[in-house]
Amino acid sequence: MLQRSARTDRLDHLRAAHLLEGMLIRLAEARARAGVRPAWLREATQRLGSVATRGDPANYDAVASQLGMAESTLRRRFRRATGMPPHEFVLQARVAEARRLLGETDRPIKSIARELGYRDVYFFSRQFKKLAGVPPAMYRKSRQG
Repeated sequence: MLQRSARTDRLDHLRAAHLLEGMLIRLAEARARAGVRPAWLREATQRLGSVATRGDPANYDAVASQLGMAESTLRRRFRRATGMPPHEFVLQARVAEARRLLGETDRPIKSIARELGYRDVYFFSRQFKKLAGVPPAMYRKSRQG
């Protein structure tokens, strides 16, 4: 590749570029198979996950600026990397935390909903059922034995 790029022939330059592109594609495919996630994605999922479990409203613009990108770039890159938009990731993280709390504690569902940022327990229940497949009370009963 280096020999081709050092030549003056235009076709040799194109061939060298083609070889480099092929190597980069193979490297990207190997990283994807190995489950290697870029640093920005690890940081984004950590920040969005902590927002979700604390029950804070998700501020995607703030997360994007902390990562050094525009909000639209964050949304586009996040969807491309994970297959879902950031908002759906936050909802799934909230439901995962709700599952944990329902299974490990005896706290009222209303208390868990409020902790996760829901003002309306009925809306929480509908979202939980949509993502978990069962209402929160039934989920808790199934975990109690």
